Amino acid sequence: MALKTGAYEIKRYRRGCFVEGNAPFLGKHFTEKHKQALKIAKLKNWQDEDYREHMSKVHKDKKATDKTKLKMSISQKRNPKIKRTQFIKGQTAWNEGLTKNNDKRMRQTSISLKGKRNGKKTEFGEGLEHWNWKGGITSLRIKIRNSDKYKKWRFDVYCRDNFICQDCGCEGKELNAHHIISFEQIMKENNIIDLEQAILCKELWNINNGITLCKECHDKMKVEEVA
Repeated sequence: MALKTGAYEIKRYRRGCFVEGNAPFLGKHFTEKHKQALKIAKLKNWQDEDYREHMSKVHKDKKATDKTKLKMSISQKRNPKIKRTQFIKGQTAWNEGLTKNNDKRMRQTSISLKGKRNGKKTEFGEGLEHWNWKGGITSLRIKIRNSDKYKKWRFDVYCRDNFICQDCGCEGKELNAHHIISFEQIMKENNIIDLEQAILCKELWNINNGITLCKECHDKMKVEEVA
């Protein structure tokens, strides 16, 4: 006997014998290794043009039935994470096309928010007052890579290379900006010990020392450099 759930039938077994009310995979979970393998397989599928074209044809002209639409609507309304607004679908937002240059309200809002932190201050405090403060253990390398200066350097390298991997020539993949002369070597030669010194170091932000690579080519290059 099988338990019917929608279009699927779930056969329930225990120790090789059917026992009504018991599912063989109930409470079981994928391992992290298995999850990673599934994720990689999915990404590889969607990177394949034939697969994308096939999925496009399969789902073309398919429409949800009224029953399915009703179920989706009920599910969305029950979800507490989704905030409800009075905004009607298709309605034009009041600030569409408005900027601080052509609208007084937007200009006043911009001035009033200038220099203020984004979001409300929490009851947990911040910095030394935060409950999870560990003495400032964030490495200098991470601070530099999270800085606006680094993000601008990375974007400038991408723009110069037209967002194309300079090793395999692929487009549309996840990109990395690679330092030809390594990040660590520049920091060591210039005796950089804090973020301020890193920002002022011109050699660190020279785009001629950067090259655009896709994630796969970048990973290969890092392995070769270590070897």
